[in-house]
Amino acid sequence: MKNLIFLCLLSAARLSAQSTDSTKTDFSGRCFCESCIKAHKEHKPFVEKKTQVAQEKITAPKKKEFTLTEVGASIDTGQIYVLKHVRFVAEQSIFMDRSYLELDQLYKFLLMNPTVKISIQGHVNGPGSPNTPYYQKLSEDRTQAVQMYLMEHGIKSARLSKKGFGNSKMLFSSPESEAEAEANRRVEILITAK
Repeated sequence: MKNLIFLCLLSAARLSAQSTDSTKTDFSGRCFCESCIKAHKEHKPFVEKKTQVAQEKITAPKKKEFTLTEVGASIDTGQIYVLKHVRFVAEQSIFMDRSYLELDQLYKFLLMNPTVKISIQGHVNGPGSPNTPYYQKLSEDRTQAVQMYLMEHGIKSARLSKKGFGNSKMLFSSPESEAEAEANRRVEILITAK
């Protein structure tokens, strides 16, 4: 067993010396490069089965996504679009200037697809604490801001529903960078009817 661990560590060191690609290891640090898999097979045939299980845990099903340029038949209920550039002033529901380009794209998408109905879903970044009334209200206020923007541009309210999730569905429970914190404070568009 010690030899097997040594071979994996040696292969991982060689791999990291050759490239910065760390996608061949799982969360436990176990290496899945070709040489390690070969070493596993030579020393312990049952390790291959464990490797397959570990890889299955890493692969999570992705949400069906769509783009704001799609029209008609290519759109389906349940599809999601994350508004990547819609951002708010800290702890408020006021749009930052960079938000308007993507909000306009969403508006045009709804014009091109007059039968599509959407749910505007808001999330906030609040690591280290449960969802509080403050976080819940902030997420709801931000979804309302998106809804109001679309309605002010002529989209009927019957096509727009909204739901705030507070910090209950953060993508990163302990964000380590501003990019991860921004991914937590997102607005998603869910197609509810086409």
